Order: sequence, then C-alpha cells, then structure tokens
Amino acid sequence: MTFNSLALELIILVAFWLGLGVWQKDRATLGRRLFLALALSAAAWCFGDLSAERNLLGPVASYRIGYLGMLSLPALWLGVAAHVARLDLARRVPWFPLLLMAPQAVLYVLLYAGPWGHLFLDTTDAAGTDLHGPMWWLNAIYSHLLWVTGSSLVVYSGVRNAPAGGWTLRLVIAGACLAPLAGNAAYLAIGMTWQHDPTPLLFGVALLALHNALFSGGLLQALPISQHDLIGQLPVGVVLTDRRGVVVDVNPAAERHLGQSLKDALGRTLDAVLDERGETVLIEVTPIFSGGRESGQLVLIDPPSKV
Repeated sequence: MTFNSLALELIILVAFWLGLGVWQKDRATLGRRLFLALALSAAAWCFGDLSAERNLLGPVASYRIGYLGMLSLPALWLGVAAHVARLDLARRVPWFPLLLMAPQAVLYVLLYAGPWGHLFLDTTDAAGTDLHGPMWWLNAIYSHLLWVTGSSLVVYSGVRNAPAGGWTLRLVIAGACLAPLAGNAAYLAIGMTWQHDPTPLLFGVALLALHNALFSGGLLQALPISQHDLIGQLPVGVVLTDRRGVVVDVNPAAERHLGQSLKDALGRTLDAVLDERGETVLIEVTPIFSGGRESGQLVLIDPPSKV
C-alpha cells in the first residue's frame, strides 16, 4: 500500500464527511446541494485513481469513474465559488453550473463511444503511458478557465470581506483553493511524468477551505429540528445570518415586515435587505455562538421590546 493510495482513501473519507455534514444542514442553506455534488465529484475522481492504482475494477471502469469526477468538478467548483463570493447569479440562477458542465458531459459520453472515444482518451499505449486525444486537451483548457475563474472569486471574496484581524484565515483559504490549480498546471507542464497526479488530493484540501468559507458551524453539525421549520412557527419576525452578516433564513413574519420573500433575501447582507425596505425597521441583534466562536446572528424584526 503506497502513500498515494492512503492519501486518496483519506480524501474520499473527508469528501463524504463534509458532504454528509452539509446535507444535514437546513434545506434553505444556499449552496448546500452544489457543495454536496462537488464533494462527491472529488470523491469519484479519487476513487477512480485509487481503483486504477490497486486494480480494483479494471482500467476501463477505473478511468470512467475517475473522469466522471474530473469532468464534473470544474463547473461545480465555479458554482460553489460564486456562492462564496455572494454573486447574484449564484442566488438567482443556482443551476448555472449544469450549463457549464454540458460540454464535458458530451466528452464523458465519448468514453462509451467505442472508436470515437479516441478523440478524447486512449487508455494506455504499449509502454503503459496514458494517451490523450485532441478533445482531452481542449477540455484541459476549458477546465482550467473554470478553475481560474472560481479560484479568483474565492481569493477576491477573501480580500474584500476579511474582517479586522482575519487575514491569516483568509490567506489560508485562498492558498488552499489555489493549490489544485497550481498542482495540475505543474503536472501538465512537466509532461505528466510524475507517477501520480496530485490534483485530486489537493482538491480534497480545497474542499475543507471552501466549507469554512461558505458554511457556519462545525464540519458535521445536524439539528434534530430544522431551523427553517422552527423559526417559521414564530409570530415575531426572525432573520438568521451567518458570521459574515449574510442572510441564511427568513421566517414568514419577517417577510411581511420587510416586504421581501425568502428567495429575494437569501444570499444578501442584512444591511442590503434593510436598505431596500426604504422605511426604518427596528431590529434586535443577538450573536449566535457555536464551538466557542460567533457563527451567526439572530435578528428580530420590530420586536415587542422595541416597539
């Protein structure tokens, strides 16, 4: 058992662990399904490499599993990064990564297309070296464009939103998100002569960074009762924000006070939502602490104590 195979197993476990934790978050959480899909794509890429290294399923099945993750990951990466950067596109058109994934879905079909598959990939030559067709190199360019755009969004968001004294964490997140791009570029630059591609392992590290940047609370945190269902029963207007002040939930009473629907408020800062109201709204803000640090805010809209 090599170090690479152990590392691949660890990343697969981390991806499933993060995905499970995100899946158990409230259904209204922005980017929840997209991050889960990203984690599963990283796990598929790692499992394909692990299967090829250990000959678990044979070379053809291993390549197909690995490329399922490899081809879907860049568009999902950009989608999650758009949520981290709070782009309005991510909130209003959450399915846009599916459009970006469409060309790569066509390429994946080539793996099952017999002789046509040589346009994308020949498994190996007589010396055991991977052979790549012209479509593989076009996909490499397209994937890097998506990776660069997504990573740039994460870095830009970190610089723009870093709180006082929070630069260290933001730099760590930015560095982790740039690592897969740098690793893959180096791997291609040397002609893919390394024994193992480091990119899927580096994506596992980047998943941890993206999780920290996008979600509040612990890495595996579940609620016995959905927070959305709970606050929805309260007669007082309630808005929940994450630690950055971005709205993550609004109950019906708050929707009536603010004149905005849950869909319109999600993913925007509390200040932006209040400014759009146009009229003075009384609020009462209570910090929410999780694991010894502030993970969000509970905001009461026009509470009885203020009226």
